Amino acid sequence: MSHCLNVLVCKNQNNLSTLIDKGYYFAVEYGYAILSVDYEHPKAIKGNKTILSKRTLAKELKSLGVSEYASINTDYGFGENKQSASYTDFIHPDKKCNSINQALSLLKIRKKQNEIDLYDTIGLGKYRSNTDLMSDELKAKRENEKKLK
Repeated sequence: MSHCLNVLVCKNQNNLSTLIDKGYYFAVEYGYAILSVDYEHPKAIKGNKTILSKRTLAKELKSLGVSEYASINTDYGFGENKQSASYTDFIHPDKKCNSINQALSLLKIRKKQNEIDLYDTIGLGKYRSNTDLMSDELKAKRENEKKLK
């Protein structure tokens, strides 16, 4: 089974829910927000594709007072298996990490006793692609928009 994620992870804050209204795919697991990046914006004007990039999301997080996050990328399945991770705070902009677990540990995430690693502790293993992070409400809205076209 393939697995391809490109997300930013940060401690959840109440004001992060405003990102859902802006079209970001978003999930909260065990007190951490998992935010999807690098996909077509669902509110894009017909014919114009707007990509919500890591840089765009990072600016949004900063404006909401988020001071640190981890960037997680996985691409497993067909052919070459890859993963990368970095950690960002005010002192370490985009610090490359040796593993996803290292980036998550810099966010002070601690492994739960019954979990394999930090990746599983915050529930990332439940998501196979960025669209899996889409809320049920947003999924329904996008399906209705497709029907109207």
